[in-house]
Amino acid sequence: MVAVAMANPNGDNAGCSCAFSPICWDRNGKCVDNTVLLADDNTEGIFYVEFDMKMIRDYRNREMLGNTFRKVDAYSQLLSKEIKNPFIRENQNIQTKRRRMLRLRLVRKQRG
Repeated sequence: MVAVAMANPNGDNAGCSCAFSPICWDRNGKCVDNTVLLADDNTEGIFYVEFDMKMIRDYRNREMLGNTFRKVDAYSQLLSKEIKNPFIRENQNIQTKRRRMLRLRLVRKQRG
């Protein structure tokens, strides 16, 4: 159970930035809408969301799926920096450096 936040570029068919809480049921077992943020296709901006970690921990402690099916041995692959097929791209390192530079410029611009 994790909270999920996803950032996408704005524009038609580019996806929508969004955030979802892992809390899917209330204390009575009734399904709740776990959407925290759902931006439209064309709005440009920086969106902030807050997740109530105490509420998420409490939910995880009482929900049957909270800690039941964890596969901690599988997580190491998610943390690996090794890139394997089919995810290898030509000029991959160059694109990563460009993204970092663009982020730095954006941060500097926002700070004034």
